[in-house]
Amino acid sequence: MARKRKKKRVDKKKKLDEEWLEEPMSDENFAFIAGYTSGGFPFGITHEEAEEMEDCKEIFGRAPSPSIEDEDLPF
Repeated sequence: MARKRKKKRVDKKKKLDEEWLEEPMSDENFAFIAGYTSGGFPFGITHEEAEEMEDCKEIFGRAPSPSIEDEDLPF
């Protein structure tokens, strides 16, 4: 019985991994989609944030350290 449950979990994880690979990694709002909320909304790095990182790389030679504020979190 335990083997069936474990196989189901492994199969479910494999299916979720495959679905993740099929999802677009960017869209019109996000340069990189890190994941999705339980409600199905994407979260990640916006195009504006990605441009700011590139600007910092050019000026300072490195990307800025990420700072996450509570209002930035999708949950």
